[in-house]
Amino acid sequence: AIALEAQGIIGGYLVNTNGPVVEFRGYNNVNRAEAAKFLVNSLGLDESQFCDYSVAPDVEEGKWYTKYVCTANKYDIMVGGDDGFFRPGDWVNTAEFAKMIFKAHSLTDYPGYTAQSGDIWYRRYGLAAQHHNIFPSQDGRFEPSHFLSRVEVAVAIYTVLDLQ
Repeated sequence: AIALEAQGIIGGYLVNTNGPVVEFRGYNNVNRAEAAKFLVNSLGLDESQFCDYSVAPDVEEGKWYTKYVCTANKYDIMVGGDDGFFRPGDWVNTAEFAKMIFKAHSLTDYPGYTAQSGDIWYRRYGLAAQHHNIFPSQDGRFEPSHFLSRVEVAVAIYTVLDLQ
């Protein structure tokens, strides 16, 4: 988290207790708006040059996350659901974030992966995530429905950046 903060990828929460203090709050769950910000920042994109408008009915213009969501959408890193809603406040699970980070950083699938009839949509990302050990807190497993904390997302981004 410290290395990613130094690169401007992940920050903390400003807390005013006897002066300004920043807390990382690593065990808080990550929502979709935060995931968009972290991934856009991990790519070094200056989101302000792309957009500051809504890409979904539930993404309001001028919110802190609008430009990140718009940029993530523009680069096909994250899109809304089939109903057109982005759901910026929804927590991100392992399967969703694996797909997002692999798309963002154009990582290859698990070596030797071949799609099979009936595969669940996240299988390729799960195998690749296990292969690269981007979620070490899951002890070699891939827990698709597990909601990710800020620590887990920071470790995943750090690991992926180290692969490149």
